Amino acid sequence: MQLSQEVPAKTASLVRLSDYPLIWLLLLTTAGLAFCKTNKTESLRIGSWNIEWFRPEFRPNSPKFRTNKDFQALKKVIDTIKPDILAVQEVESREFLQRVAEPDHYTSILENRDSDQRTGFLIRKSIVWKRHPDVSLNIGHDGLRLGVHIELPGRSGSLHLLSIHLASGCWATETSLNSSQTGCLRLKRQLPTLKKWLHRYGQGNNQVVILGDFNRRLNANDAVWQHLTGKQTGKHRIHLLTGEVISRCPASLQPQALIDHIVISAPPDHAMPSVTEFHWSKKTQKNQLMSDHCPLYMDLPFPR
Repeated sequence: MQLSQEVPAKTASLVRLSDYPLIWLLLLTTAGLAFCKTNKTESLRIGSWNIEWFRPEFRPNSPKFRTNKDFQALKKVIDTIKPDILAVQEVESREFLQRVAEPDHYTSILENRDSDQRTGFLIRKSIVWKRHPDVSLNIGHDGLRLGVHIELPGRSGSLHLLSIHLASGCWATETSLNSSQTGCLRLKRQLPTLKKWLHRYGQGNNQVVILGDFNRRLNANDAVWQHLTGKQTGKHRIHLLTGEVISRCPASLQPQALIDHIVISAPPDHAMPSVTEFHWSKKTQKNQLMSDHCPLYMDLPFPR
């Protein structure tokens, strides 16, 4: 399998004394220099991937089945990115997830719904976390996916993560949420629940992340984004980390705006990480049953 990019090693975030000249001067003029310690903050590599109809048979009404060679190609993507936490979409079972992520290294969880398209997470086993009840996003239609919510406790606040896969069919920014299209009607009904979740957990020093397949090409002027961020209260600010990321996933004929996104709500003094799209070669896309989505990932500073 050919990979089309290098993935940088995850790095910790350090407080640099050179950024604080008065503190540096004080340390130089006191005997306390010998006892000086930098404040190290760990970073978590967090990503999201819609693996596309991840079940025994591939796409609906298709005679194709994924083979061991396909599973190995998908697994190599995860092995290369080395995520600490990966939100996943369109997964039928935990047993299938274990074919692309080492069960000795990762815990897999999926939404509590009987479906061949479920949301969930892969979580590195060294991480302390707890699961909250699934978020009901199947409003007005039982076939819609639920959101999977996990929480990681931190030194000063928790990190809340929500893996989602929103209603399909209202992709274009130009398409009004008031459209009579079925996909837009369903998406519009899901937004108040997402906004309520953001505000409920986006308190104090918490960091709150929604990541997954939004089925919408979001940007700062989009009606969906305006709905999620309108009338922000409290100290938290909501950031769309993927608004300027152009997808070059080989499943598409040409670069285009993303429909997979990462959204963060955090206090104003929190630095926002950059998001990278990982992609494989056109040859791999042609020869293997990969996915029509490429994974996104970021290195998020999180003091534990």
